[in-house]
Amino acid sequence: MKLHELKSAPKSRNHKAKVVGRGHGSGLGKTSGRGQKGQKARKSGRTRPGFEGGQTPLYRRLPKFGFQTVGFKKQTLSVSLDIIAKLNETTIDRELLVKHGIISSKTNEPIKVIGNKIDKKIHLKINKISEGAKKAIQSAGGSIELI
Repeated sequence: MKLHELKSAPKSRNHKAKVVGRGHGSGLGKTSGRGQKGQKARKSGRTRPGFEGGQTPLYRRLPKFGFQTVGFKKQTLSVSLDIIAKLNETTIDRELLVKHGIISSKTNEPIKVIGNKIDKKIHLKINKISEGAKKAIQSAGGSIELI
């Protein structure tokens, strides 16, 4: 099929655009089907969503509730033991994770190691660690230093 062979689906283009304001013989002349004067006859004659004609709108009548702790919540960077096991390093700290591109150098968020499987001995210098990761590292003969 070529571009000049394209056709619309049958009965999809049988609605012509309404031409308004072109004389009273058209049936949509003078006021263009908008009635006489008033807000709805003007070009920007609609109210904003939620406007109730001057009555106090619902979103202001109802009380505020809840509290979002987005700004106060402490974020941590989670690093999996699977990723750490692939590094072929014995001592793991923030600088090493940045060097290998696992975490960004621009963040100062604490690092938390998660996971429950590791089979080699490593020494971790991090901020937080999950219970499963702690048991896995200690059972493999590794050590953990919390900063």
